[in-house]
Amino acid sequence: MKPKKTFVFYFLLPLLLISGCKNISNELSEVEKNNIKEEVRNILEEGIIAANKHDPDAMMKVHWKSDDYLAIYNGTIVKGWETCNEMVSYVHSNPRNQSFTIEQQVVDIRVLNNLTAFVIAKGKFINVPTRDSTITEKFALTMLVEKIDGTWKKTIVHESWLSSDLFTE
Repeated sequence: MKPKKTFVFYFLLPLLLISGCKNISNELSEVEKNNIKEEVRNILEEGIIAANKHDPDAMMKVHWKSDDYLAIYNGTIVKGWETCNEMVSYVHSNPRNQSFTIEQQVVDIRVLNNLTAFVIAKGKFINVPTRDSTITEKFALTMLVEKIDGTWKKTIVHESWLSSDLFTE
């Protein structure tokens, strides 16, 4: 039971945090906000398509290529695009992992201003190999997406799932 409570905590905490924030994008029209949401949805979809093709280069294209990039994967903090790229490449190039796919549903995109959005999503890793079998695993995802040099990039990503042995040998 405890892992499910942890999942709920990691998924609901960001919702509670951003629900307390007033809409700081008041200076944007609804059309502008909707356009930003659509642009952000497009990069999220681009990342999922690349992940399901197990193409780490295409996946990492939507992440900020900077030493200041930050990712938290199920409790492991990864600083810097290069380090994250190495981890993603390792997972997706491992022949054991070629069978898994990802389904992701965006729960909310909060437009903070014309250059920044906060995203909450949930989803499932399907057919993921574990030590003894394959499983389907739910995950929760939060991220900060920023427009850098005219392109939307994931700059901070936090992903949590229930199984501690996911993607291990």
